[in-house]
Amino acid sequence: MAGQPARSGPPGNKNGVKHGLHGLIAMRQRGKIDHKTRFGRAFEARKKEYVDDLGGDLSIMELSIVEDTIWTEFYITVYDLYLSSLKSIVRKGRPHPITEARTRLAAHRRENLKAIGLHRRIKTTSINDLLNQGAEGT
Repeated sequence: MAGQPARSGPPGNKNGVKHGLHGLIAMRQRGKIDHKTRFGRAFEARKKEYVDDLGGDLSIMELSIVEDTIWTEFYITVYDLYLSSLKSIVRKGRPHPITEARTRLAAHRRENLKAIGLHRRIKTTSINDLLNQGAEGT
């Protein structure tokens, strides 16, 4: 039909979503991650790792930086996969433009990590927590 966007199946079918960077951009534009997908589960697992490494109780601002860092890591991974598939990263005597974008993303990730702190934080526990853990273990 004229004027209708092309679809690759019935409504709700996600086969038309492109893989790689375009898929990541589409998910980020939607603003909500589908936790039923492999990507959504991987995103949440990575987020949990960061939160655990940072001591557990993060502020909204720290959580925002963590999520931005995770998105940046996924973008870097997509760029790395693309660059590894090329025969050479040199095009017409110059480095492939993706190498510059990847370098900027890596610098952005480094700044995010500096902002939230690069060292592991120890979660503070009270004496009651220690006693409860001891009681559960016996």
